[in-house]
Amino acid sequence: MCQIMMQAGFQPLMLNEDEQIVFSEQARVLPTLTDLIAVAVFAPTLMLIPWLMVHRLFRRTVYMITTQRVLIIEPDGVTAEMALDEIVKFRGTRKSLLIVGDNRRLWVARSHDAWRFETIVDRLIKRA
Repeated sequence: MCQIMMQAGFQPLMLNEDEQIVFSEQARVLPTLTDLIAVAVFAPTLMLIPWLMVHRLFRRTVYMITTQRVLIIEPDGVTAEMALDEIVKFRGTRKSLLIVGDNRRLWVARSHDAWRFETIVDRLIKRA
């Protein structure tokens, strides 16, 4: 096991043996037009929920690809992960990516370039 220090405020990340970081990006901070419209539509009817939704949507998050898995990391630690050998297919748009596995799904919702993220993961799968 190897311990990697993350940005300030994040828990240290434990890597498996022979695992290396390939790509890492911090999630987008600013909301998209779709996010703003959703908040504007729900705000008049539900006063508290939109603010909780905005807080949840735009928390500090790091998306990381290693040689063995894809990770979603928040300040509390790893919130979701999927091994590369579990990945079956991808679905997504330019800014978001759904990684479909055998038994579960991993949602990379605020990527700067989801197509690039998908390409890197796909190349790692083909290399293994």
